[in-house]
Amino acid sequence: MIQGEKYEIYTATKSQDNFLRFYLPGGARQTGEVITQMADITKGDLTVGAHSQGTMMIQNGMVQNIDELSNIVQNNKESKFLVQYSGSPVSSKAVEDLVVNELYGGKEVINNMFNNEEGINNVFRSQVNPGDFIGLLGGNFGGINNNAPITTGDFLDQAGYTFTRGIPTIMNGSLQNNLDKPKNTSPHSGYPCVIGCGDNGATPNDIKFYFDVATQNDKPLSEYYKKIDVDPSKAKFNTGSN
Repeated sequence: MIQGEKYEIYTATKSQDNFLRFYLPGGARQTGEVITQMADITKGDLTVGAHSQGTMMIQNGMVQNIDELSNIVQNNKESKFLVQYSGSPVSSKAVEDLVVNELYGGKEVINNMFNNEEGINNVFRSQVNPGDFIGLLGGNFGGINNNAPITTGDFLDQAGYTFTRGIPTIMNGSLQNNLDKPKNTSPHSGYPCVIGCGDNGATPNDIKFYFDVATQNDKPLSEYYKKIDVDPSKAKFNTGSN
């Protein structure tokens, strides 16, 4: 989903790596052009959200249009360009590098704009449910902005949980398809909004929360994980590496 003021567009579902640069180049190029056009219309006030393969389209599209996008964002200091990836095979480190460094011009710029020390969490969030196999492909673990190399113990722990909980249910659909047996829910199939949510564009101050549109309040992500019957203890919430 791409959202800016009253404009809203839904997509189908930087990395500097050549793999992303050339992955589905036509669709990614068109996606990037739409994002750039919307950013220009809204003067950089835009929320971009994507799930699964759609995050690769968004990422590659923004890479191809980064010069124009960064000019729009950096020339409109009062606007906020927000990015949420859910269940993404794109490394959250790559998203952070693209959004924080190339789009905004660095962590200090963002912290000054948001007037706090956790500003980068206010501009991008790469969210993965514990047990989501697709997120693991990018080195992303349960939680938000949580990424680690394959050589770490964290990765092996998450991989073990994913193979026992996530992979057997990956084709089972979301919670609404498994209300009688939440354990059958695929961790890849459902995600709440954690950035730029609702009509007012609310973003929870605490990274461990999500914005519940029905109640218009922040709720702990641990409650959501329990609802889809995944282990909340597998979720960690990093604040970025830059």
